[in-house]
Amino acid sequence: MDYIKNKPDAGVKIAATSDEVSRTAFLIRSDDKDLQEAINDALKKLEDEGVLKEISEKYFGKDISTQAGE
Repeated sequence: MDYIKNKPDAGVKIAATSDEVSRTAFLIRSDDKDLQEAINDALKKLEDEGVLKEISEKYFGKDISTQAGE
């Protein structure tokens, strides 16, 4: 989506899409609950303030920050 957004005249078309969700994770020590909570709180704040949506729309041309069913 980023390539097509930035080069709309490139003649590239999406051949197929998938409803499969791509996940991203942060690697932290399992005993570092404070860091885990801080990361989760920061991500929730970014989501609540619409920042994740803004980033998605800026780089992908649409909101990919949330997935149906989550």
